[in-house]
Amino acid sequence: EVFEGMQLMRVNPPVMAEFNLPLETEGVLVAQAGPTALRVGLRSGDVIEAVNDQAVTHPRDVAQAFATQVRGYTLTVQRGAQRVLLRFGR
Repeated sequence: EVFEGMQLMRVNPPVMAEFNLPLETEGVLVAQAGPTALRVGLRSGDVIEAVNDQAVTHPRDVAQAFATQVRGYTLTVQRGAQRVLLRFGR
């Protein structure tokens, strides 16, 4: 669990169908954001494509990226038809 209450799901065909994601979607789906994720700008339904410019394809990738000791994070997020960059410090 990266943030308290946040649930991440690997994007695969069943998840794409359930959440109506485009076929070309790659990354990790935020199935449930939780309070901390909401504070940094994530929303349920967002797809995290990269953390600090490193592509992620599995919830484990996101957890490992947040385990690194860096001062801040940049998330590349697909939100509907928009690509959003979220930046926040530790």
